[in-house]
Amino acid sequence: MTDDSILIGQSLAGFQLGWPVSVLLERIGQYDERADLEGFYVLAKGDFKFWIDEPSQTLMQIGAEGGFQGKLEGKIGLGSTLEDVRAHFGDWSSDWDCYQIAGREGFCFELSDAEPGEAWVEEEMPIRALYVFTPEEG
Repeated sequence: MTDDSILIGQSLAGFQLGWPVSVLLERIGQYDERADLEGFYVLAKGDFKFWIDEPSQTLMQIGAEGGFQGKLEGKIGLGSTLEDVRAHFGDWSSDWDCYQIAGREGFCFELSDAEPGEAWVEEEMPIRALYVFTPEEG
């Protein structure tokens, strides 16, 4: 169904930002879940989530987790840590639970939670989800 590519601000696993929802549904078939939110909705299918802009009915963000094997620029992917990010890309920043890499707008990731009874050490927590989106202009 997919590949392992990550193109910042463009595509993830062969799914293209800006696709009409009809094209996405042709590719994924029946989705597993749908969550309706204000101004957009999210479709889930396997290891992927797709954010659809309600007014335009186009794909505005793509997320991957679970068994997705892609790596950003061949270097970091699911299971990598902030230590890995710093070693390969330098600075990163976070806004709540979303982490971004300096100079790579249109890509972000989330870290895993600690296991019960274990300390949450930000730099050592594995990446649990990757996202591509169209960066805001400005």
